[in-house]
Amino acid sequence: MGCSLSWIAFKGVSSDTILARLGWEDTATEVLSWEGYTAGGLLSGGFYLIQLDECFHRLLNPESLARLSAGCTLIGCQAEEHVMLSACFQWRDGSQSFRVRHYSENGMYDLEVTGTPPAELAGLREQAVAQQDADGGKDADVDYLFSVPIDLAAALVGFHHDRTIQTSFAPPWCSFTRLDPTNG
Repeated sequence: MGCSLSWIAFKGVSSDTILARLGWEDTATEVLSWEGYTAGGLLSGGFYLIQLDECFHRLLNPESLARLSAGCTLIGCQAEEHVMLSACFQWRDGSQSFRVRHYSENGMYDLEVTGTPPAELAGLREQAVAQQDADGGKDADVDYLFSVPIDLAAALVGFHHDRTIQTSFAPPWCSFTRLDPTNG
């Protein structure tokens, strides 16, 4: 069994503005596991992060991301372990800045890069390729490049879905709270 998840993080705009754009409200109900819920939380680095309950969430289409990133920076992450697909992307003020995507169906060393990714990508890619080579290359049992987009997103935002610690969040909240549509 593997995870299927995504998240989007916003900087430069208030959480109230983001929730209004989405038509959602913060219920103030703490969420300990994001399975089955949409939830949000303010991270200590200043990003407001919304965790989505599936990898291919309807909000992750270019039109939605352009609209949601108006006047701010949006960084997103997707992870689908069932097919070993992962992605990290950034939108700024309605335009996509970069996208890094790995899909093992295209090979263990697949890493599709569009736009201008941040400098952190080079070291993450280099380390993953070295691990892949050391563990048998394309015939290895582990897909090390799958982690590259996820680790890039974590480096940029300060949040990793498998390594969240309470200090990732800004006080007074130290977790995610459930988000619900305002129309019920």
